[in-house]
Amino acid sequence: MGQAQQDRGRVAMTIEAARASVERLSVRAVPLAGAPDAALARPLSTQALAHLVAGHARLGSLPDGDAHAARALLLASALVERATPVGGGLGWGYDADVDTPFGRFAGGRPNALATAHAAHALLDAATLARRPDLAEAPRLALAWACADLLVEHRGERLFVPTPESSRPIHSVNLLLASLAARCADWASDAWRAGEDAYAYSLARQRSDGSWPCGETHELRAVDAVHLARILESLAVWEERTGDADVAVALTAATAALLARLGPLEREPRRPVEESRRLAIVAAGLAAAAHVDDRALPTAGRLLDRALASGERRAVRALRARREAPAGSRMDDGIALVALAGYLTAIGRTSAEPAADVG
Repeated sequence: MGQAQQDRGRVAMTIEAARASVERLSVRAVPLAGAPDAALARPLSTQALAHLVAGHARLGSLPDGDAHAARALLLASALVERATPVGGGLGWGYDADVDTPFGRFAGGRPNALATAHAAHALLDAATLARRPDLAEAPRLALAWACADLLVEHRGERLFVPTPESSRPIHSVNLLLASLAARCADWASDAWRAGEDAYAYSLARQRSDGSWPCGETHELRAVDAVHLARILESLAVWEERTGDADVAVALTAATAALLARLGPLEREPRRPVEESRRLAIVAAGLAAAAHVDDRALPTAGRLLDRALASGERRAVRALRARREAPAGSRMDDGIALVALAGYLTAIGRTSAEPAADVG
């Protein structure tokens, strides 16, 4: 058998295994898929809703994805209802106070991370059906970000995590910049804000291709999860604009992330942290699969570990006759997003013509 046939066979088996994982995960992630929006919203945090909407919407855009599309649209309605009118736009916040390496987010108050994740998810859902509310909410989120989260720093502009914070955090900055790439009109003020935000972070990429979490002394460390989020945002801008500088930055950042996977995989962490981190990194590598041949197989390996960890937690909870650990619904959503990205990248790879050398 020629190499091309072997490659196609391996891709087909990988797709089948990934689809089986998607179905198992989907049942666990949204057991109330036929319930009214109000019933769906109660057991899910805002962040869980956002990630589940994104995951199901992206799977819904793939062949045979009708069931996922229906789930995405049902959950998206609940996510829109969670938005808070603020600053002439819309924002989303966490349901309770959340501490992060770069500060505390107060519960119930809109912030950059929750808002960006919700807005990106709604944009994903909006591609599935003609729903003006789903398309308009992300634009209103970007309007709030440009009004209250866009700051000037030594003659440059970037997005910050909250209106009260001036700390530059590259993954946060680029997450909102990629929102501008997806929903701002070309050459509008919001588009130019996105351009400036990208320029700010691109100018601070390190020589090894990585980024620190931020620009203050306590945030100078390089974190694999933040770097993976940056890959996703760079991939969005490159796809939308074809910017050669961003393509170069994406290629270097992908190599930097791959070089850091050894320490990431050896880190002793609680299972909930392990599955979440590995799925996020897998999603970032899947988004960058077109710039580095190592990215996609590595994403598949990390996804296997993330899903296995999630399955073990679910089984332990079932045996103990108790609820799954807090945050597990959000982890399921993150895993769905990663699986969708992986399947999309696999599809693109399998669609490329290959010469039969056998």
